[in-house]
Amino acid sequence: MLSPSSDKPFLLNILTILCLSTTLTIATMSDQARAETHSSTESFAPSWSLLNSEQKQYFISGYLKGLADSSKITDVAIEFVQQNPRQAVQGLNELKKLYDLSSRSAIEVAPKVDAFYADPKNKDKPLSLAISAVRSAR
Repeated sequence: MLSPSSDKPFLLNILTILCLSTTLTIATMSDQARAETHSSTESFAPSWSLLNSEQKQYFISGYLKGLADSSKITDVAIEFVQQNPRQAVQGLNELKKLYDLSSRSAIEVAPKVDAFYADPKNKDKPLSLAISAVRSAR
């Protein structure tokens, strides 16, 4: 299983960034564009065309960061599977549970992140902790 003191926080931070970049992008889209993002086989062009130049740069920046973070998660998963081949499926399922925010929408998450940062003790906390707090508040 994953080491709670090292792997889970690292992996949570990485996946949180990836999920947030996607969430922030979808939050900037119209209802029609949001509906179009539900199918990964549909063109992204209609959604892309709704973004201005600055929003496109932020989106691509987050997407590239998400890809880099995904690579790091993959490296950790590969190392775990190599060290624990008999627990590979169980460990990967646990990892998936840590990062599954599929039941949350940007409309739901954004105000909760606002509330997290409204608390003065959280003003210097990384975004990954804000998203983690939202996730654990189910």
